[in-house]
Amino acid sequence: MGLEELQLIIAASDRGDWNVISCFRMPSYLPWSPDGDFNEHNARAAYRPDVSIGLAWGIEESEDFQTDWVAKLDEPLGRPSPSIVADVLYNGMLVVRELLVLVEGARCYLPIPGGGSMSVSQWEHDFAKLVDELSLSIGVGGGLGDPDRSSFASYFRRAGLSVEG
Repeated sequence: MGLEELQLIIAASDRGDWNVISCFRMPSYLPWSPDGDFNEHNARAAYRPDVSIGLAWGIEESEDFQTDWVAKLDEPLGRPSPSIVADVLYNGMLVVRELLVLVEGARCYLPIPGGGSMSVSQWEHDFAKLVDELSLSIGVGGGLGDPDRSSFASYFRRAGLSVEG
């Protein structure tokens, strides 16, 4: 399987296609310690139709990601918005890494546009949306057990983000 095919499978999937496991206070078996402080993903997911496809997310890349559009979303709460590492694994091998920002008191994961633009690729949009939806099943943003709680589309629009093309 090639990388593009893998990304198409993931982008076309939905929450029901994934077995999500919270790693909160439990090992994810993907630790990272660049400065001696232990940090690892707080969630993993296996694609039910082909468990060689996996996701892992939650390593904090930055404690408070600063941009105007993130500040606008977080203004009422005044809380930091961490940037989060989200990984795609194939047969346990890291094949794609994306950075997402967790906005408004951990209520939604959004993609981070590059190069001063406010647009992201279709893949970046779909991947962030999936991670946001999968996070609800482990209680991020208070949506535990509520499959319809995701407000990704609303946050994406309120942030002023768009999909390229």
